[in-house]
Amino acid sequence: LMVACIKGHKEIVEMLLKSGADCHIKNKQNNNFTALHLTCSSHNAAAGIKDVVNALIVAGAKVDEEATSTTPSVETTPMMVAVMNECKEGIEALITCGKLDANRTLAALLFASENGKEESIKTLIAMGAEVNKLSEETGGKAALHVAGNGEIVNALIQSGADKELKTMNEGLTEMHCACESGRQSVVEALIKAGANVNCKAEQDGSTPLHLTSKEGHKLIVEMLLAAGADRYAVNNIG
Repeated sequence: LMVACIKGHKEIVEMLLKSGADCHIKNKQNNNFTALHLTCSSHNAAAGIKDVVNALIVAGAKVDEEATSTTPSVETTPMMVAVMNECKEGIEALITCGKLDANRTLAALLFASENGKEESIKTLIAMGAEVNKLSEETGGKAALHVAGNGEIVNALIQSGADKELKTMNEGLTEMHCACESGRQSVVEALIKAGANVNCKAEQDGSTPLHLTSKEGHKLIVEMLLAAGADRYAVNNIG
């Protein structure tokens, strides 16, 4: 069954399922992936992956099942596997099956953004993922807040991401988040896109310069100052 799924042989997959093949069995030699995980890991867009995903779901495959990976920090649901492998047909099929709610789709978008998966981002947004929606599961952040590199920043902004959107909990913009975590290419892309380098956090009034200075990111400090950051700005602490 798993071999037929990876190859995209819909007819064989359906025949095996009708003959009693178990779609829940996990491949112990491949991250304990189910047939659905393996299908979503395919890069072969011409292989009919979407039809195979649909056949597995009809047969009872669980779209939110996590593989028992040896690296628990890695998301291993079929959707996350599809995102990491930029499997467009897999992403589309998982969303259109109607068994993933908006929060799951949003989580996939943030996961794609953080891991630099631009093609997956485009697919998710085209399928209805909200680029400016804040996720409670990530401390109230949107996709741009967790962007993994400058290219992702550009892709998200082109898709309508608000570069001044603030997080739900601390009221931080993406400029704050990128400066604090030391994502230099993200900061550079945001500056080029015209993001405010003197924006203040809602919680404590800190600017991006405050946060990156505290973390010791010298190059980002220099970038911010060159872009007009106010070195004399004070936060609520004074």
